[in-house]
Amino acid sequence: MEAREIDRVVVLGQTVVQTVFEIMGRRDEITDQQISLRTHYLEGLDAYRARDWERAASAFKAALTADPLDGPSLTMAARVESFRTNPPAGDWDGSWRLDHK
Repeated sequence: MEAREIDRVVVLGQTVVQTVFEIMGRRDEITDQQISLRTHYLEGLDAYRARDWERAASAFKAALTADPLDGPSLTMAARVESFRTNPPAGDWDGSWRLDHK
């Protein structure tokens, strides 16, 4: 199977970071579009965790060029825009805290 990492989250009531993945398809059967989406998304995720908002925004925009309706890319692009004006705390570990079910 081919997969892409989506995010690291801490669910409500927990303290342990969990990594979330998306199954993209069978190995060697994903399309060039899916490969491009995954490549740009992972570049964005890396920049996001490094707090490089400009590079993250650019990478998520490129991911959305590969798939304009990709929910994870839309979500991360919105987070990046929010963090540009309201950066996370200094001890932020790059994970997203879910505060409701």
